Amino acid sequence: MQPLLSVRNIRKSFRGIKVLEDVSFDVDAGSITALVGSNGAGKSTLVNVITGAIQPDGGEVRLAGRDLGRLLINGCGQVCRAHFSIPAYSGPSAWQEVWHWLEHHLNWSVSGHRCFRQ
Repeated sequence: MQPLLSVRNIRKSFRGIKVLEDVSFDVDAGSITALVGSNGAGKSTLVNVITGAIQPDGGEVRLAGRDLGRLLINGCGQVCRAHFSIPAYSGPSAWQEVWHWLEHHLNWSVSGHRCFRQ
């Protein structure tokens, strides 16, 4: 089966500084995928490339097999980016929320940092 989103060999530099170098991955339809990394790792740059806000120096992005580089016109296409402002929150941590969801929706048991299906 073809992936919903396919990112291949993406490269991007700013003033000679390599920000993205040979980034490749697939996202299958219906999957839950996270992009994580430290500050300055290139997450925002990669999302900007995927959504067409900036052009990569090389590589390609495909959505359902179609080259997004050819579909995007002035940054408007079939992939969008939304910005959210989250107010200060004193409830459970993000990990606690994920673990709670896994336990109650997928019947997984969470022990320390390991998850397994019951």
